[in-house]
Parts: sequence; C-alpha cells; structure tokens
Amino acid sequence: MTARLWLLEAVDTLFFRDGTPFIMGETDSRGIQSKFPPAMTTVQGAIRTALAMGQGWRANGHVPWPEEVLGSTENIGLLRLKGPYLALSRNDKPEFLFPFPASVVKIKETYVRLDPGEDSVSTDISSNTRLPELLDADDVESVAGKWLTAAGLAKILAGLQPLAEEVIDSSKLWKHEQRVGIRINRQTRTVPKDQQGALYSLTHVRPCAHLRLAAVVSGVPDSWHQAASKIIPLGGESRMAFIEIQETSDILPVMPELVPVDNKLRFTVTLVTPGLFGNLPDASSESLSHVVEETRQALTQGPLPQFGPCISACIPKLTQAGGWDIVNKRPRPLRPVVIPGSSWFYETDATRLDEIRALHGSFVGDKAEMGYGQILIGRWG
Repeated sequence: MTARLWLLEAVDTLFFRDGTPFIMGETDSRGIQSKFPPAMTTVQGAIRTALAMGQGWRANGHVPWPEEVLGSTENIGLLRLKGPYLALSRNDKPEFLFPFPASVVKIKETYVRLDPGEDSVSTDISSNTRLPELLDADDVESVAGKWLTAAGLAKILAGLQPLAEEVIDSSKLWKHEQRVGIRINRQTRTVPKDQQGALYSLTHVRPCAHLRLAAVVSGVPDSWHQAASKIIPLGGESRMAFIEIQETSDILPVMPELVPVDNKLRFTVTLVTPGLFGNLPDASSESLSHVVEETRQALTQGPLPQFGPCISACIPKLTQAGGWDIVNKRPRPLRPVVIPGSSWFYETDATRLDEIRALHGSFVGDKAEMGYGQILIGRWG
C-alpha cells in the first residue's frame, strides 16, 4: 500500500464554503466568498469518491460503497491523508507552497521573526507571559496572503532570509470571481414565479494555470490509485477537477539544526495544515464545551504537553468548520479551527534533541488521519 501524491487541477472555477450561513435573510448582501485553500474535510470527500468510483461504485448504483477500506460518514476507514497543500506544476515537477509562520512580519524588504522577550508580564492568559520583543521600526507589514516555497520556509524556520523568488503573493496564485445565481424549481426546471429571494450571489475562486491542490494518499491497495476516476466534483456548485497521480516526493522543508545554549534547546512549532483540538463525537453541549476547552489549552499552553507550557505563541484569528451530516440531514456543529502558520515557542533540555527531531512533519490534535495538525520544527533565539 504505497503512498501516492494526488494533484487536483480545477477545470474552471471552484467554490468552497466555510461556516458562514447560506440562508435567505442570514447572509451578507455581498454573498458568500469562497474559502481557499479548502479544508481536508472537503478534499477527502473528492478523493474517497474517486477511489470508490474506480471500484465500480456509483451514486444510486448496485455496487455498494467500499466501507471496509474507505470508511463511512463518521470515519475514513483505512485511508490515510496528508495535506492539502498548494503546489505549482513546473516542468512536470510540483513545487509546494506553505503559509508564513504567524510570528514573522516584513520590514521594508526584510522578514523579521517576533521572538519572545526575556521579561515576563502578567496577562489574562498567565501571570508569567513572555511577549514578543518590541520592534524599533515604523514600516511593519503583515505577511498574510504570502506563501513560501519549501526552500523559503526552511530558511524562515532557521531564522534566515528567503530569496525574493521563494516568496509568492496569493494574488498571483488565484483570483476571485463574483457570480449571481437563481433558484429553480427542481420538478419543473423553471424559475419560481412571484417569489422573493430567488437570486443569490457568491464568489468563486479561479486558480492560476499552474496551481494544484495536493494531497498524499495512502492506506489503499496500489491498484486503487490508477483505477480511480480522473475527473470528479470538488467543493460546491458542482465544480469539477482533474486528478493526476504521481510518485510521492519530498514535500516538507528540511528541519534546521538546533544548537543547545547553556544546555537548553529553543525551538518553534508551526502548523502547516489546520489544527483541530478535542474530539467532537456529537452535537451535544458537553462535547462542544470539551472541544472549546481543549482548543483553549492548545492555544495558551501549546500543542505539545510532553514539553510543558510553551514560552509564548503567535496565533492568528481562528476560523470555524462544520459540514453536512448526511445521515441526519442537518448541519454538523461548528468547531474552532487553528489556522496554518500558528506558531508556538518552546524551551527544553538539550537531552531531548532526538524527541524534537522526530516531531518534524508529525501531527498534533484531532483527525490526524485526515492530515489535520501537521507541524514543522524551527529554532529561535
């Protein structure tokens, strides 16, 4: 059961929803804007559908869904996924892109990391909080919306400067396109007469010609990869995507060398895929409260409890994820999502170097089998 790299290429535009209501009277007048890149909960559905269709399954067909391998509505069975990543297809070799760590800002043409200061202050989080050192600069810019190649991210993790060609703005990767739709009667295939609210607006995403969504797929027989359907629906609005399957290659940037100082190691933990914390088996208030508390613990204490509380952290605003419960025909409960780029700072004994090295590219939190919570290790100080 060899792992394979799946590259998904948009046929036209794509549309991926988030947790924003899409109900008449509850939606912003500007409509719904597509989220990009999409969450793995969306991509895994397309991958599993393609694999099942390769084995003869069809919606409303006679061949049953291969539940033993691909799971059910509650799990993904034997399937194991990593990603999704962004990849630029250049000379038949994908170049993978990653978000900046949230601890980095731009000052003119230089990228600077906000390392924790040595002094502690009392905050609403802790009585012993180490805030980032103050920057003696006026022209500080956010790096939100910028992406790094693997080589560029490796330099950032090592505290070095990426080259100009290793930083790519999202405006060069995809565009937004406004669309207007109209509701129709499914039986008559006509527009309802004298009915208010039949029009709706939304914003699609048009990826550039060389941009792909990428995922590493494993856990299924090797023959299933080649038998998989090569064109599938992806996301909402019945948008389509081509699938190209390749041998896996090095995706993640290399880990920088960690050098002990006074028998201490200082390292960073950065998410490269969204993080989910706490198991959510149902929509009960107890389950939701547990997820909220587990997420709060991860944000304030860090995602590696075996190393104790983190020194500091840089966490952008969280998002929410839900989905649709096919069995019960209702929305799934919204849960908090820690976005990629979120970073934590740790300090530990130099004797634990091998443990830290083993964490590079590993997973934290919930739903690791679907690729959530993949982390990279960097250095600071």
